[in-house]
Formats: sequence, structure tokens, C-alpha cells
Amino acid sequence: MPTGHSADDGHNHGAPGATGNPHGMRAMPKVSYTTPAGWREAGTGEMRVAGFSITGTNGQTAQVAVTPLPGMDGRETLIVNMWRQQVGLGELSDADAGKELTAVDIGGVSGKMFDMAGKSAAGQTIRIVTAMAHVGEMSWFYKLQGDDELVLAQKPNFIAFLKSVKVEEAPTAEALPAGH
Repeated sequence: MPTGHSADDGHNHGAPGATGNPHGMRAMPKVSYTTPAGWREAGTGEMRVAGFSITGTNGQTAQVAVTPLPGMDGRETLIVNMWRQQVGLGELSDADAGKELTAVDIGGVSGKMFDMAGKSAAGQTIRIVTAMAHVGEMSWFYKLQGDDELVLAQKPNFIAFLKSVKVEEAPTAEALPAGH
């Protein structure tokens, strides 16, 4: 709710992100995709717009998260190093981080992907495969993370999932009402 407003101040504020929201709060884009066999919907989260859980035949686990963030275009080295830190790996220079990125199709948009493995805080080998695409002011991140063996086995499904993703921009919110 914008500062100085309450739910009952005489007019409808609309739900955050709703079409026709009188305060111009940005609605989230609609994301559609084809869910690979064996992936279970895990719903949305604080930052993610979609999530999945995967369980391997030997009880291994992995997760997939789809997260849009504004203003990340051109910050690939920061992104690569952030995920490297999660698996206990050291930071890379801009040149070396760039070598880690490979081209990937994300729903018809040119994206970049990287793959890394390391140890979790508990000493288990984990793998993270992350893809990203920059569309307008938004950067879309698709992260497959979990047991090393399971993530490697699921990587072809992850790539197929990426190809199926379609992001439909949210309608533009209306202008503020008079006096706001």
C-alpha cells in the first residue's frame, strides 16, 4: 500500500500487481512452460515465480527455481561468482567468468548458461546449472541445483524446459488517480 493510504480511504487500491491498479504497481509477467516428467510443482516463493522439486531413484534431490530480477544485465561475472561461492569455489575474473558461459535457447530468446559443482557446507557434492536471459529491464534466472549425479541426469530435461519457457509481459498499469 503506498505511503499515506489505507485499505478504506475512499477508493479501491486494487491488489498489488493487478491490472488497473490505481497506483501503478508493476504486475508480474505471466510465465508458461512444459514441465518435464518427474518434476513436481513447488509453487512460487518470495522471489521466484515458479519452482519444482525433483527426486532421484536413490533419494537424491534437486530443485528448479525461476526468478526475475531487474537491472542484472551486464553483471554476469557477479552472478557466476555468487553461485560459485554457494558451492565453495573461488571467484573468477571477468575474462574467466565469460569463458564459463555457454549459449542456450530460452523460449526463443538468446540466453547464457553455466554449470559448476563443488561441496555444500555439509561436505556433499552439489551441482548448480543456471541459465539467464535479459529481456528489457528484467533478467530471468533459471536455476537447477542439487545432488551432483541427479542434476547431471536432469540437465537435458532442464535444457528442454528452458526451450519451452514463454514469458508474456504483464499489462501496463494505469496512471495514478487525480490527487495522488
